Amino acid sequence: MGPPEAIGFKGTELREDIKNDPGVLETFEIIRAHGAVRMGLIDNIEQAAHAKIAEGNWTVKKAIMSRSARVLREGSVRIPASGFLTGE
Repeated sequence: MGPPEAIGFKGTELREDIKNDPGVLETFEIIRAHGAVRMGLIDNIEQAAHAKIAEGNWTVKKAIMSRSARVLREGSVRIPASGFLTGE
């Protein structure tokens, strides 16, 4: 994906800037629909017209955490044996 300038935006637009301009809102809705398809949230962009976010809240159904994030969450620091001096 390219920079926001590639589609005529700065990336600093406020919610009101988008919601108050029907043309801009339609552009972002199309982008959102294609993103939902790519993420596997919907099967095709036509389904996006029926998908709604309840009161602006998202529900996470599955989270994947890397091994290093799990180790940090445990409060551990693991150092590989190869990191120790061998007495040479």
